Amino acid sequence: TGSTNVGVFVDGAAATITNTGSGTIGITGTGGGITNSGTNRGFQVGTGAIISTVNGNLTATGTGGGAGTGTTNYGVFVTGASSTVKTTGSGNMTITAVRGGGATASNYGVDIAVANGLQTTGTGTITVINDTILMAEANDINSIGDLTIRPYTASTTVGVGSGAGTLGLTDTLLT
Repeated sequence: TGSTNVGVFVDGAAATITNTGSGTIGITGTGGGITNSGTNRGFQVGTGAIISTVNGNLTATGTGGGAGTGTTNYGVFVTGASSTVKTTGSGNMTITAVRGGGATASNYGVDIAVANGLQTTGTGTITVINDTILMAEANDINSIGDLTIRPYTASTTVGVGSGAGTLGLTDTLLT
């Protein structure tokens, strides 16, 4: 009830979820919240926390909560210096995110607010599936392998460069 309900919250420099082999990591979280609640996130990594795998795949699914006029109800949120979700070998990463209810102008499926928030440093790829995305730093998503960003909902429009669309991939985000 109320605000600030996070489904899965990994926070702090000592907070890690790590696999050093070929096993997979799967994380699923759903934010809570009712009425006009905000800050209800499905999956959040903050303040230097690290989620990593080497050769195994990493899958994270986050669904934001909230309703009414609530703000910052993100599906997946990565924030804070040195916070990252990454693969370092051949593992692939798939992030599926659904923004929460409330004010659509300030609720995003994915909000990456730190450089290298999502990254691959080996041969792995990154796939981000969501309808809205917010990135605030250079290299928020950094993939040596292929990077795919696609809508969660089939009817979502995609704007590339200066084009209009619900899932906006502006020139700034693509450089």
